[in-house]
Amino acid sequence: MKRSPRVAAILAADGRTLIEEGLRSLKNAGEFERAVSHVLSCVGFTSFWWGPPRAKVAMPGGGATADVLVLSPDDGLVLVVECTVENPGTEKVTRLVGRARRIEQQLETELGKSTPVVRAALAVALPMDQIAETVRKACDIDAVNLWSGDQLQCAFRDVVAGIPEPEVRGALSRYLKQDLSGARRFSLV
Repeated sequence: MKRSPRVAAILAADGRTLIEEGLRSLKNAGEFERAVSHVLSCVGFTSFWWGPPRAKVAMPGGGATADVLVLSPDDGLVLVVECTVENPGTEKVTRLVGRARRIEQQLETELGKSTPVVRAALAVALPMDQIAETVRKACDIDAVNLWSGDQLQCAFRDVVAGIPEPEVRGALSRYLKQDLSGARRFSLV
């Protein structure tokens, strides 16, 4: 299979090794965030990452900004992504949900009926079986999409191997319990 121009460009600029090492990083949050952003770009999303200076930036309306902000290929979905290299507590899920709601409210003010669906996603560098059960349950209750490090690594390997982006987004949807290949099918819970 042939790689997409998007994947080839990201690999040419950042290299496969940096992304793979970032996805495995359990010590450097910035490397993990960057790798998550690049993987989501590789599977066809438009991804924005602020890097370490974002801690100094407050969101309009208060609170910290997202680690990564992602738009679906049709701009019908915005994912507010929080990344962590540690086993998060449920308070991280609660803060992420609040951040996603603030972004959704601002988009509604700006765009009215054209507002895309806004979802929250938590990317954790650990394998899924090492993520605390309380966190997994909190994500389920609050409809937060949960990605583990091993799932993101698998998505990256697939897209680098030339599996088409929509197919890899579909594979990610197994982990999200939703279909990312067509964002208009989402609804806020």
